[in-house]
Amino acid sequence: MRILVLMHPDFMPPDSSDGYTAQEINAWKTEYDVVSTLRAAGHEVRALGAQDEIKPVREAIESSSRTWFSRCWRNSTTTSPTTSTSPAISS
Repeated sequence: MRILVLMHPDFMPPDSSDGYTAQEINAWKTEYDVVSTLRAAGHEVRALGAQDEIKPVREAIESSSRTWFSRCWRNSTTTSPTTSTSPAISS
């Protein structure tokens, strides 16, 4: 499942907690734990720092939709005639 995790821009976690002090980690620990747990569960996760603007959220959703459509289209054009070409939506 593709998941967009919204958070305050000040709490955007790095990809890894290596090299950070406990005090630095404490600032974004919750966000890091959420993102890393979702990824460990096999989800495609994108973290997005958003505060007052809705435009970055809309762009992320639209970009994700275009990517999903593109993947489905590619998959449907490479399947065999006996395979369904309808893209499945997972939840």
